[in-house]
Amino acid sequence: MRQEDRTLKKADPATKSALKSSSKATQDSGNNTRVHLSPTERRIVKLLLDKPHISYEVESLAFCRYAADNIQHIRAKGICVTTTMVDYTRLDGKSVKVGEYSIPPESRELAARSAYAGEGNNASKL
Repeated sequence: MRQEDRTLKKADPATKSALKSSSKATQDSGNNTRVHLSPTERRIVKLLLDKPHISYEVESLAFCRYAADNIQHIRAKGICVTTTMVDYTRLDGKSVKVGEYSIPPESRELAARSAYAGEGNNASKL
């Protein structure tokens, strides 16, 4: 796999178009589409709406294991999450590359509606 392929990943456009006909997509009042997220996926999306996080931070702050697997499930549901490989120095002093996840501006509205569904006006925290 080329370096360019690994540094930036986005949701497949076919996934976005399939989102409208998917059973996982629901309609809110006002014709707003949102995606059903598991509690772990909601915690991750809320973290990423705040600011970009590396995989270690996602795992510790969202109380989950295997951040990459959870991000893959979020992408499959139609929320675009970008991955950028960044240098990180571990506690033992070794420098490694880790994924830094973020939600781009074009996907923030859907992500906020999905993460804050059922919580009142918190979805306006874009």
